[in-house]
Amino acid sequence: QNYLLKPVVRVVDTLQVGAVAGNVDLALRTACAESPVAPGSVYLFGPYASTDSPPVPDDYDGNTSDGADALASALVDDAGNYTIGFVPAGKYVAAYTCDPDDTTVDADTTAPAVNFTPPNGTPADVAAGATTTVDFVAPPPT
Repeated sequence: QNYLLKPVVRVVDTLQVGAVAGNVDLALRTACAESPVAPGSVYLFGPYASTDSPPVPDDYDGNTSDGADALASALVDDAGNYTIGFVPAGKYVAAYTCDPDDTTVDADTTAPAVNFTPPNGTPADVAAGATTTVDFVAPPPT
């Protein structure tokens, strides 16, 4: 079993934070190679100013020149639900991956990057004291 432990301490004013929560539909989760072993993760990127371009999702590699590192992430449970709490109010991008960050991928620069759905993420405007819902569904077949 792989674990991603990124020890971080953030102090937040609980009156100024919200949450991002939602569901990843079954079709999207079962399309993953690791499913049913690992239903994946949702990453949250930002915050960013409304005058800036949204961040481009990337894995936790410490290199922001190839895309933004996530502020936070949450595992998707067996029912497809996730919650990322204690998020300061602001504009964010959420993205789902069935291939959560893997340090061996980061160490091997020839390995493919983590793939996100949708590739550029989904906007999430977080308000203090509220939960912003961001659901992920499988794209229609082409």
